Amino acid sequence: MSSSVGRSVQFCSERYRLHLYDVLRPFSFDDMLSVSRLPIDDLSISYAHVVSELVMVRDGVLAFTDFHFSTADACSFIQFLCTV
Repeated sequence: MSSSVGRSVQFCSERYRLHLYDVLRPFSFDDMLSVSRLPIDDLSISYAHVVSELVMVRDGVLAFTDFHFSTADACSFIQFLCTV
């Protein structure tokens, strides 16, 4: 997949063994309410910001300023943060 959204969906579906139906099926109103009521802590928000920037590095939108890290390193960081 060439889009960042498509690659992220593909990564999640492979990582969590989801099928396309699982990703695209409509959510019920009760499902949305139960998810929206869960508290989100500051650490989770920080992880989300870091993962967002790493995805942009992976897709070539951003770049590391230090040449010690590669795109493969960004992918490893993403995988680690998404499984913590």
